[in-house]
Amino acid sequence: MLILSGKGARSNYVFRSSHYAHAVVHGVQHWTVVSPVSARTTSHAMHLDESEPNSMKCTLQSGDVLVLPSTWGGAYWTPGESIGFSRRFIWK
Repeated sequence: MLILSGKGARSNYVFRSSHYAHAVVHGVQHWTVVSPVSARTTSHAMHLDESEPNSMKCTLQSGDVLVLPSTWGGAYWTPGESIGFSRRFIWK
């Protein structure tokens, strides 16, 4: 899936049932990642500017890849324009 984001764009909170890889081709994405235990109980209306209990934060820049294992959740926001790519994959 190709992701084109404008300045200040935010993703919805997503709980993944499969493994996903997220790559940033251009720009920056600030991610909040939630572990499996918290992902099941985290509100789908998670606000990224508030502290989410048991979450981890990371910043992806051009060329970076974030792998979210199945049952993990996450969301991102972009401070400027960005282009990214997201792909589900099977881990064997």
